[in-house]
Amino acid sequence: MRLQHACGCALVTCASVALAQPSFTAMGRFNGAEVPTPATAISADGSVVIGSSGFDSLDTQAVVWRQGAWAALVDVAGGTDYCTPKAINSTGSVIAGFGTGVDGNVACRWRNFGAAESLGGSRPPSTTGSAVYGSNAAGDVLVGQYIDADSNAAACKWVNGTLIPLTTSNPDIVVLSYASAISGDGSTIIG
Repeated sequence: MRLQHACGCALVTCASVALAQPSFTAMGRFNGAEVPTPATAISADGSVVIGSSGFDSLDTQAVVWRQGAWAALVDVAGGTDYCTPKAINSTGSVIAGFGTGVDGNVACRWRNFGAAESLGGSRPPSTTGSAVYGSNAAGDVLVGQYIDADSNAAACKWVNGTLIPLTTSNPDIVVLSYASAISGDGSTIIG
């Protein structure tokens, strides 16, 4: 469950689904940021929360909340401090989203809270931008979109860092514009 409020965000946890007595943890703002720090995703056990924070809408820092505190995630190489994490695997060891690098928006991932790795190097040559929106439980399959040179959005997945466009044999679907989520076992992708 995500809660967004002008003062930041809160973590809601339940000891048992059957009892469902939630407790709220005020998570505050990252490093005194003027812009609230909304959470965008949470690990399966609730120990790792990701979000974006900043001092204005143009300077957004990717952040992670773990062990009771916010910490910054390092931007993509050549980045312009506009990084947004959108997906997390079940353990919180793989975080993915997008950053703004030298070539525009680029899909990226953070492994074990290290520096952002661009997933753009394995994109088709015509791609000018991309973003990750979902992760399977292991974090080895990510889903999202890439934007081609004609500004067309197309759904894709990254398997171990390699971009694979998603296609369909359904004649009623002309374009798959993005993939927004993937099941834990990676067998089902929606968008």
